[in-house]
Amino acid sequence: MICPPEAIAGRVRVHGRGGTALRPGTDLLHRADDLPSRVRREHACLIPRGARLPFSARGPVFRVS
Repeated sequence: MICPPEAIAGRVRVHGRGGTALRPGTDLLHRADDLPSRVRREHACLIPRGARLPFSARGPVFRVS
């Protein structure tokens, strides 16, 4: 689910506000008829050191500085 920056701007610090160069590619994947709804591969989370995930990670969590 995509949330507009204005909806969370009072609670978090928002950077960019314009998407990324990857956005057209992700939009294309979301529109693809043959994109699987569930990816059956192991996933990992990459987060800054000291940050926390808002959910319990099922895979490994890597912290970077």
